Amino acid sequence: MHLVDGTREEVFDRITKKLARIFEVPIALITFIDRDHQWFKSQVGLPEEIAEAQRTSRELSVCGHVVANDELLVVEDLARDRRFANNPLLKRAWPAFLRWRSAPNAKSVSCRSSAKM
Repeated sequence: MHLVDGTREEVFDRITKKLARIFEVPIALITFIDRDHQWFKSQVGLPEEIAEAQRTSRELSVCGHVVANDELLVVEDLARDRRFANNPLLKRAWPAFLRWRSAPNAKSVSCRSSAKM
């Protein structure tokens, strides 16, 4: 496995699709965070321009906040949350990223995310 890169792997895609169904969300992600980037290991429902990039800078990632704090992150309205309201990546995807739930999988390694409209 090539964990910290954008290489798609079926095992992660199956998990992501299942999470989207279980939580009834249009977007589900499995991302990995390194020092500088957030890598989309698997995704369902991301806007095409973001999905094709396969990664973002860590400073623009919501998951970077989850890893830094090592706890569940719940945001009811990303557009009104001071941490994310001016995030250009999220602004391109409104309203898909209105509500956000993320949980760390392993300390300082990754987070699962789901956004629900």
